[in-house]
Amino acid sequence: MSGLEPLIASGLAAAGKAAPATVGRLAAAIGLKLAKSWTWRWRVARRVKQQTGVAFPSRTYRAWLKEIAAEDLRKPVGEVGAELAVRLDGSLSTDRSWSQRDDRHSAALKLVQSTYLAAVALLDPGEAALLEETWAQSRHTELLGHLTQIAPGRPLLSRADHGELLLAQSLARRRRRLAALGISEDRVASAFAALDSKTPLIRPGKLAIVVGSFGAGKSELAETWIRQRIAEYVQGSASAVPVWLHASELDHRAVEESLVRHAKHNEPCAIVVDGLDEVDGQVAARIVDRVGVFVETRDQSVALLTSRQGVLPQSDEQQLWDGLSADEARILIEAVSGTSHATWGWNPMLVESVRRPFFAIGAGVLLAEGAKASSQADLVRRLVERALASPSSAEVSVRDSELYRLLVRASGALVTSGGDSDGLTFQERQQLRGTRLITGSESTVEFTLPIFQQWFAAQALLTHDGLLIKAMSDPRSFDRWRWSMSIAGLSVRTGEEFDQFAQILLQANPGAAAWVLDQISSARGYPSRDANEFLNPTTAGSRVLLATRTWINATGFLAPALFPIANTDQPISLRVSVRGGVIGTSWDRVVPTSDTVVELGPGFDFRNDSSWLFYTDGGAIRGHDWPWAREQDRVATKMSKAIANAYRLGPTGGVWHVESRYRLARIVANDRTRFFKPLDRLTVAKSVDELLSIVEDPGHTRFVLSGGEVEGSELIDLAEWVESIDGQTIQRPLPSPDQDLRTVWVWSAYSDEGLLKFVAEAYGQACVAYDEARSVAFADFSWSMGTATPAEFGVVAIVELPDLANGWAGSPGLTMAVVPLHILEAETRRFGEAARLSSNGRALVVARAQSGLDQRREAEHDYFVDLIDKCPLGDLGPFGSRSIVTERIDFTAHSRPATELALRWIWNDLEAVKLASGTRPRLE
Repeated sequence: MSGLEPLIASGLAAAGKAAPATVGRLAAAIGLKLAKSWTWRWRVARRVKQQTGVAFPSRTYRAWLKEIAAEDLRKPVGEVGAELAVRLDGSLSTDRSWSQRDDRHSAALKLVQSTYLAAVALLDPGEAALLEETWAQSRHTELLGHLTQIAPGRPLLSRADHGELLLAQSLARRRRRLAALGISEDRVASAFAALDSKTPLIRPGKLAIVVGSFGAGKSELAETWIRQRIAEYVQGSASAVPVWLHASELDHRAVEESLVRHAKHNEPCAIVVDGLDEVDGQVAARIVDRVGVFVETRDQSVALLTSRQGVLPQSDEQQLWDGLSADEARILIEAVSGTSHATWGWNPMLVESVRRPFFAIGAGVLLAEGAKASSQADLVRRLVERALASPSSAEVSVRDSELYRLLVRASGALVTSGGDSDGLTFQERQQLRGTRLITGSESTVEFTLPIFQQWFAAQALLTHDGLLIKAMSDPRSFDRWRWSMSIAGLSVRTGEEFDQFAQILLQANPGAAAWVLDQISSARGYPSRDANEFLNPTTAGSRVLLATRTWINATGFLAPALFPIANTDQPISLRVSVRGGVIGTSWDRVVPTSDTVVELGPGFDFRNDSSWLFYTDGGAIRGHDWPWAREQDRVATKMSKAIANAYRLGPTGGVWHVESRYRLARIVANDRTRFFKPLDRLTVAKSVDELLSIVEDPGHTRFVLSGGEVEGSELIDLAEWVESIDGQTIQRPLPSPDQDLRTVWVWSAYSDEGLLKFVAEAYGQACVAYDEARSVAFADFSWSMGTATPAEFGVVAIVELPDLANGWAGSPGLTMAVVPLHILEAETRRFGEAARLSSNGRALVVARAQSGLDQRREAEHDYFVDLIDKCPLGDLGPFGSRSIVTERIDFTAHSRPATELALRWIWNDLEAVKLASGTRPRLE
């Protein structure tokens, strides 16, 4: 069939006259007339000029008609029009007036389209009207697409044609993203329309960086923004040219070089660069710089870039995009699922996740199929496995073992390198391009959706223990791999595989491991009462023992406060009873010679056996992760008591040790006042000696004093310290009240200068106390303790002093932020003598009066917001954060104020990795 025959056939079919013989005859007749008849070519040219209104050199055009060969007409209609338009443009460009046209490719295509219709009309005028709509509506955008591929350089299109092509490309990108979920754009169009009012307003010469988490809809927001620019471009002759780029396209190429293909010299551009988080951080920063220079130097240009949080240093150009509102997300889910009240009863984490459009759509798809997910990792896993199970080239790629192997290998290399390398040869890369899962440049493949990469990377983790160990080696690597780790944990096939997986995680970093295990257990629904699985009684006991021992080793210093053991080296003996999906566990009071487990019958009642410590019984279990989830739940619920009762979380002579020892001295001396007057050394020494003489072995005795339980070892340590003190008094480690103590109120006990000094020293010592705990009690947690990320930090605080002269004696307050030390040093230089710096240089305190509170507090808030913006978010790691805290100064009366403050940061860190639950502990 020739290139004309599909057109002719569609027209004849519309008229009810379709006949292959007739179509072939008409195509042959047109080809013959164009080649042989001067009069026929002249009549076609005159008709084309009348229909199009396009001015062109007639003689050259008629000569081009003569050159059309029968072979051209046999090409598919989707290609022949574009090819002929390029050839026609080449012929007509010998005319100066034609060559100077900005839209000559569009004009040439218009002439080609009209040529076909004119030629058909000369054979049978009634058929032209039937063919015109088919050509214009069904083929024009496709022809424009072909034209951009075969035209040399940048095609010179009219704004209408260029806008139509850009809009079609935008639709194609969105369809591709939605195709992986098996839904059409029409189904979610109304929900996406909500993005129209949320696109950022960018002034000419400026750029904006939309920053948000994975799945937040950054690409969809950018897609909406570029469509708005396309509409402006089509309507206005001075509007900027819309340009859509992906960061991976610019990895090894200058921005200017890439934009040359899209805009003429000095032509303004409205640029989108999507996916900065899918390239290396240094490459992303370079792209931002170059795009910034471009829009500043090219008049009326603007740019919108998208990135995940933490990839780029904080800047004024960044705008946080956290997705839809809860109501908008619900509307989107219900539009996809066709179910009302779909999100009722969902856990808060999942509700927060589905505010991101991608996850809202995915949740809707699962609900429509009668299933639902319970966590973000579970949602990703279900979506990908659903897509891979559908009849498609994606499914074929999974069934083909070689393609599957390459996908797994490529995903691991891409995650490890941050998108820089796929680890494939040219041949392997070409093999993968045939699947729906892969796009990308010649040098590196990309997965069409990040969740595909995450899922295949999870399979890589399950097959290579070394890769899992490498993924847990540092915060940067963990941040890239953590969702794949969660998916991997949900994908293991046996309990033995999960045990090996969990052991590697906990041995590498207990904090990061706890975060991953929590993602897995929350997806399983632990603990739950509706489990329908039965535990294997022959393996349940050994799995409980392994999980318990691993958690004991992982928590190290804190383990004796979390488990009924004296130290981590102590062997343990457990009894286990399994009843269907429920398991009971107890501990032997007698220490065995090695770790053992005794498996009992399902009817055993631990409560009637005094030789065992009743531990836990109950909790229906799902999934292979249950032993690890049980122990993590135990650690999290007991963490508050463990760190509150710890004698010292730091080294001997450190802040924890000094403050705990001073507090114990006050208890022994029976000094409960808030005046913190010097303690008489001899009185303390005598009281300690009397306590130690009560028992024969005080080092292994627990004493109950008025301040609570105290280990005998603490009293022995106190006695040795008191004896070593020179002088007759014991002083408070931090500045004591410096005024006449008529009352215990802060404003009465401390002068303004004394209060500033106390706050500075308390926070300065708190920073040291945190560092001590991180290096001693939480040494194995290392980079998962987020407050200290990325390096040594300090505190900047503004203290609100009482305005006694104006009759205001409210409790003093402060606003503070934890910042990297180099920022604190810069603020110290900025404030100079107006601020107080702690003796160790870790805390900076600035004073302000309480008068004019509203105005001052607003300015104060703005100051701290600016201060936080200076912090390098890109270095925070997976659990780091920067926040502003406003509170009353109520810790001046504490015996351990510095460690009390440090404990807040430690607790926040543990909560972030799901190793703390309940109420934050207090030391006073």
